[in-house]
Amino acid sequence: MSKITYLFGAGASFGAVPVVEQIPKSLREFSNIISNAQYLLSDLEKYDGNSKPTKREVQKSFKDDIDWLEKESGKHSSIDTFAKKLLVTQKHQAYKKLKCILSLFFIYEQAKNSTNPRYDSFIASIISNSGRMSPRIRVISWNYDYQFEKAYCDYSGKDDIFSNQNLLNVIPKEINLLSKADDEDSFSIFKINGTTGFKTIDKIQNPIDNLKQKIKRDFIDSLVRTYFYSTNFDGYLTPTLSFAWEKEELNEKTKGAILTSTKDTIALVIIGYSMPVFNREIDREIIGNMSDLKTVYFQAPGDVPKQYKSRFKAIRSDISDSNLIEVNDVEQFFMPNEL
Repeated sequence: MSKITYLFGAGASFGAVPVVEQIPKSLREFSNIISNAQYLLSDLEKYDGNSKPTKREVQKSFKDDIDWLEKESGKHSSIDTFAKKLLVTQKHQAYKKLKCILSLFFIYEQAKNSTNPRYDSFIASIISNSGRMSPRIRVISWNYDYQFEKAYCDYSGKDDIFSNQNLLNVIPKEINLLSKADDEDSFSIFKINGTTGFKTIDKIQNPIDNLKQKIKRDFIDSLVRTYFYSTNFDGYLTPTLSFAWEKEELNEKTKGAILTSTKDTIALVIIGYSMPVFNREIDREIIGNMSDLKTVYFQAPGDVPKQYKSRFKAIRSDISDSNLIEVNDVEQFFMPNEL
């Protein structure tokens, strides 16, 4: 069965999740929310034992660390660049702290903002009357967000993230959540950089249990609690998002599922994804494995698709220019004629 594969980058979730250049400013807003008087936590209650700091003291530390990340990320071309520098210079605690704050930041942003409406219309276009997503479509995402899950919960009738991930066959970078991970005939979403959330030794967790949860005091409390356990207890609560250079995290089972499931792709739709050098090795392996690929669509506003095309040729040069098609209309996710 020939397939259509979508390759999603940050631009796919524009408006719901900040793109790279917006992150420092958005972190400043996040810091202000965490320290807002209406969300101040108890100066008597504690998360863990009598000798530990109070909730309000943890909240203050969390704000200080957000300020640190906002300041440092603003000094670099992207937060990814800062993260790579921390890893190379072996500042492992700072690296872990960055991933923790970034995870909680994305959870906050998705609670604050409405879901990007393009996800809803895309799901409506490819879901059958029986509720089954088209088995011809695969989604490969470099994003950490759960926009698909948020949009899909209105179809599934379930508000928790894990039920919707199971129904959508979401397969993250580190842990295969689903028994269907090896089913190459099912709709799947492969998250190459992992997904926003946290894990213990044996299971995935998320600070929120409802995709429709609003920003209230108990929501802030859950973020602060997660920050406390993630940064104070080594290995107890670890972020499930990662970066492209953490190759060891893309386990062989997950990579094998991606390669098998997308091998017979005939059309590739690249949306809001600039194919950065950081990701090129993995992009080359996955796209190079698409032995039946004939047409590639690049969807982004203005002249941006031209840049995408140029970078794509560095990954794969055997597709003729006439089959590298620019799509400037970004009102909806592009639906190719091959569907």
